Amino acid sequence: YKEMDPMLFDTPYYLRPAKNGEKGYLLLRDVMRDEGKVAIGKVVLFRKQRLVAIIVRGDYLVLEMLRFDREILTADEMAGLTDALSGVKIKPKELEMARALVNGMTGEWDPNKYEDTYQAQLLAVIQAKAKKGGVEALEVPDQGEEGETPKGKVVDLMPLLKKSLEAGRKNKTKGFDSKRHA
Repeated sequence: YKEMDPMLFDTPYYLRPAKNGEKGYLLLRDVMRDEGKVAIGKVVLFRKQRLVAIIVRGDYLVLEMLRFDREILTADEMAGLTDALSGVKIKPKELEMARALVNGMTGEWDPNKYEDTYQAQLLAVIQAKAKKGGVEALEVPDQGEEGETPKGKVVDLMPLLKKSLEAGRKNKTKGFDSKRHA
């Protein structure tokens, strides 16, 4: 996959074999790794066709969502920017200052420093709505610092959402006439 433009890559997903599919998974992984191959295909996700690549990463197969080529600007489409930049003159002192600034802000790459707080925020919203609406309290997974879930733990939100919806339906029907009125 080294010949693929990194601009094409969108979202990676680890693939797991289905029950009794372990042998096929290993065969595919080993052949793809030995031959240096990448599988290209299409999937439909949320009613939208997506281009995908299956790539061997370490001991696993990864399904990488790809952007279609038409979604990426070409060099010709960037020509206006090139023209706009061509007239700009940079003095050696400015370049030296910019280099010092960049070097001063540079550090070792540590992906653990960057957290996606979306899930914790979503759970907080669900809890707040549950409290406000008087619905049954939800069980929330153990949370680490600042309300974030522990690293590496995958939380399935579907049971929580189903429980919340069921509780909401029960509360909605209490004391209300279920017949429609114009």
